[in-house]
Amino acid sequence: MATGTRLASALILNKLLAVYVGPAGFGMIGQFHSLMSLISAAAGGVFSSGVTKLTAQHAGAAEVQLAVWRTALTLGLVGAGVGSLSLLLFGPFLATQLLADATLSSAVFWLAAATGFLAVNTVLLAALSGLKKVEAFVAASIAGSVVSAGVATLLVLKFGVYGGLIAIPIGQALCGVVTALFFQKVLRCRWRDLVGRLNAQASRGLGGFAVMAATTAIVVPL
Repeated sequence: MATGTRLASALILNKLLAVYVGPAGFGMIGQFHSLMSLISAAAGGVFSSGVTKLTAQHAGAAEVQLAVWRTALTLGLVGAGVGSLSLLLFGPFLATQLLADATLSSAVFWLAAATGFLAVNTVLLAALSGLKKVEAFVAASIAGSVVSAGVATLLVLKFGVYGGLIAIPIGQALCGVVTALFFQKVLRCRWRDLVGRLNAQASRGLGGFAVMAATTAIVVPL
């Protein structure tokens, strides 16, 4: 159901983009999406598979699971901060190189503002999957797809190509909020427990997955 909803939303949105922004605009949005994929990897995306695996492996050991989530989310937020700062510093350059229009640098700044939400969405969704909280995982995935597609539709109709560009980070930020709400509903843990001191064992466990995922995240967009 979650996969079907995501695919249907993507198909409808791509058709909308093709009609309203044309081939050139569609290409620009594709370039921008590749940039977001790289930033998303830095913002915890490289830990996604590791979080799911280690969470499932330590079922029943709540403290170990919490250490894994805290380590992944803290590192993800640090990566998001570095990525956000880079986007702010090189926004005009990236807009010129990727979008062929320096005036669209504000779209890069929107992405910079959304990087923290990318980390939250990635890590907490992976945790729900590892916990086998299927209903919450599916509901969060479907809600995120519907909300992001709806926002993108409104922005494209209102602002054209620029709307399509800023819809990417805004949609992902909203997905992060939705996932956080479902995560909180399932576990009712304190948010301050999810960010803080890194756990050495969890860091080693996540490290191998990070190298594997980072390779894909860098090579495919290039």
